[in-house]
Amino acid sequence: MRVLRVALWSVLILLPFPAYSDFDVWSLNAYHLGYNKRSIDGYRQAKYAYLNANYLCGAQAPVITLVQEVMAQAEAAEICPPPAVYTVHPQSAQNPPWNLRGFNSYREGYALIIQNATATAGHQVVCYFNADQRFTLQPKDFIRPPDIALIRNVATNTKTWVVNFHALFGAIGNRRQEVVRLGNIVAQLKALVAADCSNIAVSRVLVLGDWNLPATDQAIADFFTAAGFTQPQIQPNGADQLTTVNRAGQLASSYDHFVWDAGEMDVTFDQIYTPPEGYLQYFKNTSDHLGVRANVTD
Repeated sequence: MRVLRVALWSVLILLPFPAYSDFDVWSLNAYHLGYNKRSIDGYRQAKYAYLNANYLCGAQAPVITLVQEVMAQAEAAEICPPPAVYTVHPQSAQNPPWNLRGFNSYREGYALIIQNATATAGHQVVCYFNADQRFTLQPKDFIRPPDIALIRNVATNTKTWVVNFHALFGAIGNRRQEVVRLGNIVAQLKALVAADCSNIAVSRVLVLGDWNLPATDQAIADFFTAAGFTQPQIQPNGADQLTTVNRAGQLASSYDHFVWDAGEMDVTFDQIYTPPEGYLQYFKNTSDHLGVRANVTD
């Protein structure tokens, strides 16, 4: 039985890395990663240090971290400074390398950070692209189309699509339309056969990120239908499983989710990251979203 599970992490708890038959993954909206706050001395570097200690490339980092809200000012060398044994994607000759998207002057992108594999063990990125680089999209289908990676288990050759998505935060109708369109992308992705990715279709798809919708919204159900999921699952899905923090340091909304088809992978879910410094300090210094961690057995 293939299992996906999420566990609570704290900077005070050191848990072992998973066996190389698994890949564990964080999903995190990092709130304008790369920006500096003039009102807080050393904000940028302190934030990178905190993220590395808990999410990205430090001792407690997973095999993979998927980040939303990566800004033009973010640099791969700051996200994972040497001697980290991780690689940051996308890798591109353009500067900045991120697939920055947006309808106006405000633009943001995504990043994937992966622990380097060996010749016989670990996981590797087979291909990495933005949805608008592979699929036909209309100009306003998405304010920021998802980044997509095909992850390969070196030992077993099992492949999994990982889709990193940040829905727009605007008119609720437009937000819901984006989520349904994402389902259409997933359906196409499961049928994709490309020489530079996989010469066979890969039906294992893990969609994660900041959906800006609760799990109970009708648009999520419409996404499942569009994606062709036979046994759709979403976590966290409880009204009390909140993943955003407001300016008062209070938990606010349940917007960050993992979504998958239980017909392709069996899943268990545990908890959400809890900052030991408290939610108010976390909001001020790190993000308005809590990371969610999962483990995929492949």
